Amino acid sequence: MSADDVPLFLTLELVMMVHHDSLVEHGGVDGARDPGAVEAAVAAGLNTWFYQGGDVLDIAATYAFHLAEAQAILDGNKRTAIASALFFCRPTVFRESQASPSSTTP
Repeated sequence: MSADDVPLFLTLELVMMVHHDSLVEHGGVDGARDPGAVEAAVAAGLNTWFYQGGDVLDIAATYAFHLAEAQAILDGNKRTAIASALFFCRPTVFRESQASPSSTTP
């Protein structure tokens, strides 16, 4: 496995930025009720990749599930969970599609 094969994982800071951006657009209370629980949910994506052999979509699903389940953010847990999972997919899927020569053919 090369360094190019490893996804760009989310961090606590990125998830909180996604959370803040969603609040700017939709309103709500900023901040985390339990930052440790948010961090644990973010770490679950690493676990899926390194220990369970999951692919990019498995990791995105892990982020969405664990962030929503933790209810560790003051407002917009499900919104932050899905937005974070989608944020994770964008650069990863883009990089994989650029690496695949078949992706340019219709």
